[in-house]
Amino acid sequence: MSQPSIAEIPAVVLAGGLGTRVKALLNNTPKPMANVADKPFLHWIIKDLKQQGITTVCLAVGYKADTVKDYFKENYLGVKILYSEEKELLGTGGGALLAVSVLSSFTSFNKFFLLNGDSFCRVSLSNVLQFHNQKNSFATIVLSKVENTSRYGKVIVDSQGKITSFLEKKEEGAGWVNAGVYLISKEVFHQREKKEIHFSIEKDLFPQLAKKKLLYGYTNEKTAFFDIGTPESLKLASKTIPALASLSL
Repeated sequence: MSQPSIAEIPAVVLAGGLGTRVKALLNNTPKPMANVADKPFLHWIIKDLKQQGITTVCLAVGYKADTVKDYFKENYLGVKILYSEEKELLGTGGGALLAVSVLSSFTSFNKFFLLNGDSFCRVSLSNVLQFHNQKNSFATIVLSKVENTSRYGKVIVDSQGKITSFLEKKEEGAGWVNAGVYLISKEVFHQREKKEIHFSIEKDLFPQLAKKKLLYGYTNEKTAFFDIGTPESLKLASKTIPALASLSL
């Protein structure tokens, strides 16, 4: 069976964040709608997806969903935009699962890209897809090398690219961290030990997959990412994000 091309793989962006730590700077807007270089943060994510060949994006919205819908509507930059709206907080896993349900009613697919809506990662999705297929992976996390992992938590990868463990945020020193971009096979949700609606991809699903040796990390020292999780990083975003977006792949 031939593998799907990038254009045949949809993307889900988790865009329902409250932005608790940066609330004072957001003026009651959802964190993914934060103003970055005169555009919502989500603009930069969708623009990058478009440039790399993604044609369908589902925005998993929650807090102030109408703000997101009114801006991006049903088509943005030539990309088909769908919405999955959480009526209650479902966690990153529950939000992704709901979005997959919405996408499944629109198109046929067996894997999808999943992106955090509060971080921007400049990485070749084609290379991630190739790696994912070569490893016959259930789920692949894009990893970025940073000088100090204490803010993010360290990801341990073996020589084959399998993720063996996740270390707590207090771990300092250089290392690989989760860059907030994933390529996930739909069937991965059947690997959950508990079939709850509310769950976290990072805290519940990924550790279970790592334990079963089904989780891989895509590593490339050139992969750069930036998140807007703190007031300091949000203030820097208008300079940093456009610069990252222009990096060659």
